[in-house]
Amino acid sequence: MPRFKLDHFPLYLLACFPLLGMKITVWAIILFVLMALIRGHYSLGNKAEMTVLGLTSGLFLFIIIRSLIPASNPESLSYIEVSISLLVLPIAFHLQSKQLNQQVIETSWWIFISSTLISFTYGMAYSLYQVSRMTIASQDALSYHIRTLFENAVDYHPTHASIVLGIALLKLLDKLMNGEKPKWLLVALFIIAIVIQALLASRTPIACTLVCLLLLSFLKTRSFKKTVALFAILAGGAVISFLSIPSFSARFKEVSVENAKVPNKKSEDSFNLRTGIFKCGTGIVKEHWLWGVGPGQVKSELNRCYDSVAPEVYRDKNFNTHNQFIDYWAGLGLAGPLMLLGVFLAGASLLWQRADWLGVCMLILFLGAMQTENVLTRQNGIVTFCYFIGLHIFAMRLLNRTKSDASGS
Repeated sequence: MPRFKLDHFPLYLLACFPLLGMKITVWAIILFVLMALIRGHYSLGNKAEMTVLGLTSGLFLFIIIRSLIPASNPESLSYIEVSISLLVLPIAFHLQSKQLNQQVIETSWWIFISSTLISFTYGMAYSLYQVSRMTIASQDALSYHIRTLFENAVDYHPTHASIVLGIALLKLLDKLMNGEKPKWLLVALFIIAIVIQALLASRTPIACTLVCLLLLSFLKTRSFKKTVALFAILAGGAVISFLSIPSFSARFKEVSVENAKVPNKKSEDSFNLRTGIFKCGTGIVKEHWLWGVGPGQVKSELNRCYDSVAPEVYRDKNFNTHNQFIDYWAGLGLAGPLMLLGVFLAGASLLWQRADWLGVCMLILFLGAMQTENVLTRQNGIVTFCYFIGLHIFAMRLLNRTKSDASGS
């Protein structure tokens, strides 16, 4: 058994972020960054690596500029605080890349998967126990109670938890396709993770997870037969979930063209609420497309718009844009979504060159989730995003460097 090195403890602690809670995770990030500054080694990566690093750092610096100009407020200062992971985590992973070998990285993956399933299994068990003691009038109410109780139990928004579960599922499938053992344990963990994700019933993360699992299968095996077999298994699981999990079926039944109108008191659900949200978010973008309104002003501008769209539905609810690109565009102007898109394009190009198919699929999962969720405006979301960006683009660069990487270094 390999010796446990103190140098790697900050990474292992940070990998526990789904279990730690955000307050302790902040201290884990500080410890990880301090260790990187003390023990890390600076070295230039290739152009793609430095482009990603420049874009994530530049995006954070631009958030500071737009938050302070013309004037800051508590909302904009909070935005800066949440966004700091864009700067510190990629840099910390970059500084420590020479110290992280395959064994250390795989250990951190196991810690992440274990902490995710321990935390979220507890959260779901607590939620199901509590709803079993309630008298609930409808499936819609059941879904609401499960998601709310889960968030209260583990301090994780259900959508963000579903994204984390999606990443864990991708890694477990990757391990299965690599022939790792014990296979029965990997399959059992996979089933637990996908059942919890189904019970949380966050539509977009579930859909993105299924697509990315199929894509990962094809990219690693290049076999249509195996990918179709996996599709049959996942489709069968989705049908079973729809027929047997009331909260799952209730959430997906809301999705229809007919239900895409702006809601009112008589027809309000989690799907058509987004119609008004999208209308107001894009309205801000149209009026302030170049420079934005500032990150600290987006919420107040949205609430003003909601009052004109359907005040009886949106009043006092403070919905964000539910789209990360629209949020950045509304708050930062055109440069915001362009820089974020640049992170995805540069990162995907680099990971594709390295044949890091797991990394590519994770980027696609994040990209898809950002179409209906402000992933980078909550600590849970931005830490997850920056942790895996750092892990796959910088920490693993010496493990699967291609000839093109070497020539560009």
